[in-house]
Amino acid sequence: MSGLKKAGLVLILFAIISKALGILREMLVAYYFGTTSQLDAYIIGMNIPLLIMNTLAGEAIVASFIPIFTAFLAKGDERAASEFGSTIINLTTIIFLALTLIYLLFTPLLVKITAPGFSPETYQLAIRLTRIMLFSMLFFSFSSIFRSILNSHQSFTLPGLSQTVLNASIILMIIIAVPFFGVYALAWGFLIGSIIHFLIQIKPVVRRIKYSFELSLPAAGGFLSAFLPLLLVVPIGQLNILVTKIIASMLGSGNISALSYSEKLMEIANNILAVPIATVIFPYLSVAIYKQDVEGFAHHLKKGINILFFATFPITLFFLFFSQPLIEILFKRGLFGTKSVELVSRALFYYAFAGLFGSMNYLLVYGFCSLRKIRVIVSLMSISFVVNIFLAIVLSKIMGIGGITLSMSISTGLLFLSLLFFLSKKISWEVKDWLPKIALRCIIQVIVFCFGFGLYTILPIDTALRLIIVSLSILAGISLLSWAFKIEEFTWLIGLIRKR
Repeated sequence: MSGLKKAGLVLILFAIISKALGILREMLVAYYFGTTSQLDAYIIGMNIPLLIMNTLAGEAIVASFIPIFTAFLAKGDERAASEFGSTIINLTTIIFLALTLIYLLFTPLLVKITAPGFSPETYQLAIRLTRIMLFSMLFFSFSSIFRSILNSHQSFTLPGLSQTVLNASIILMIIIAVPFFGVYALAWGFLIGSIIHFLIQIKPVVRRIKYSFELSLPAAGGFLSAFLPLLLVVPIGQLNILVTKIIASMLGSGNISALSYSEKLMEIANNILAVPIATVIFPYLSVAIYKQDVEGFAHHLKKGINILFFATFPITLFFLFFSQPLIEILFKRGLFGTKSVELVSRALFYYAFAGLFGSMNYLLVYGFCSLRKIRVIVSLMSISFVVNIFLAIVLSKIMGIGGITLSMSISTGLLFLSLLFFLSKKISWEVKDWLPKIALRCIIQVIVFCFGFGLYTILPIDTALRLIIVSLSILAGISLLSWAFKIEEFTWLIGLIRKR
């Protein structure tokens, strides 16, 4: 596990830096744009290329590419690995260049579909912003392949750094260009960031494969046989994002922005822990399945789930207990006023459990991909999607934006339980023996947070200082009780920190 620990720590550190920059980025965006229709237009314009790219590339490419590429590496066939990598790079170039040109023509229709509640002015602005950011699809698709190649070689540093570079690019554009170009600076910052995101990975990739301009039909066929079934999986998650944005657009101006702010904070659990852990573990899972090492596969997967639960549940509780003061401290300045605080904190409160379940689902889905159980994922994610949309429509009429985020928490939890149940049938995982361990961790953390909230209510000091003191007290309390009860995940994390 030493290799896993080292790589995991590197990615977690980069994720923390990236998330800190992401929060700074959102603070700057909140200052300049609050929860205005301009920001709504930018969010839709950004989500359209991300939606298309993530549907046709993104994690689908990673989950298809790594098992095949690592199999070549495990056999020591570097020539076949290079041929395969070159073919997929060339195939991606042709497909996404064509798609970018096609979607430029159909941008008005895409915006109308994704945000039917926009006013005419916001609609036209969203079209212009979308056309700027559409070109980012090509660069992000390259980045997905490059990340897959590097991760397969147990190289995680530059792929982990790329998201940090993206956030830094947007921050610089906000500081330098927003006073002159307004919301357009955000769009250009996003595009420039996607280009740098791609460029920084070229050199290490070239050192690991011998690139050529060939298109090997057997290599392309092998990839597509794994990739095409995943096109049934990825769009479900992207449709969830799309439909919730559509429902939010019907609630009035500012609700898409509120949903976006809460999503960014909720994704802390995924970006800091789930993505690094899944990124590091996935190549090991793929090699274990290739070598028919079911015990090794189960060990790595269970270890990752346990660590994610232990480390992510406190984030969930933090959002439940302190969503309003957190939003005030982070964003309440400039155009982000009291109304915006109430809107975003309500969305974040009900979003809290989506981060916990979503982080574990991220790793479980990778586990199913390694097992090539795509039909199971499609079926379970489809059920979760239908539940989410039904609840979002119903609850948004009762609870507004909070109803949309609550529906995400419920459906994400349902997906987690379903994935866990089916996975326990495939590997040696006794869920009934696992649940008491999880219950102990929950009880410890809930008790500490209850004391922390009580302390927060009685401290007669500034809100920001009070939240910092309480947060440190909660961290100390969880650490002390975890040490006293010999919680394995706490020991693992402390060992990880000490080694580095």
